[in-house]
Amino acid sequence: MQEHNKGFFGRLFDLSFDEFITPGIIGFLFALAIVGAGILAVMFIFGGFAMNRTIGTVYVFLGVLVFFAYVILARIWFEFLIVVFKIAENTGGLGRPVYTPAFSPPAAPQLNDDELNKSRVAMRDKTDSQLMAVLANKGDYRPEAVQAALEESRTRSRKEGLGGAKDPHSES
Repeated sequence: MQEHNKGFFGRLFDLSFDEFITPGIIGFLFALAIVGAGILAVMFIFGGFAMNRTIGTVYVFLGVLVFFAYVILARIWFEFLIVVFKIAENTGGLGRPVYTPAFSPPAAPQLNDDELNKSRVAMRDKTDSQLMAVLANKGDYRPEAVQAALEESRTRSRKEGLGGAKDPHSES
């Protein structure tokens, strides 16, 4: 948000709604609510005495309760409004770009064929060990089940482009 240098009427007729007027007049509005609660309580009390003296006496106590209830509810409402405006002020800049100094990330290391093959074998071995963990969870430890699962994993790795390296575990 911009600086608050527009004044009340400048902010009142600001069609872009960059600045809020409600937080500035909320105290005045609460004072009006207190005056309104007082007028309501007095009218309540006089209405009770207009009926008869006994009801008027009861309405004195009820009028005081109505006054405080109205003031408490008005206070809660105005505090809620202030919280909403504070949230708007504090999150107003979240969508705006933040200046970050220019930096370039380090270049990815260039691997030669031998390093690339080692990397692929390591990835396949990791996949094999993950497969072993899955088989262990299923409880199928039979050698033929493990071997079939490993072969299937290696076939899948070759199809996905991970098996281009020579397998150091193979006998050939």
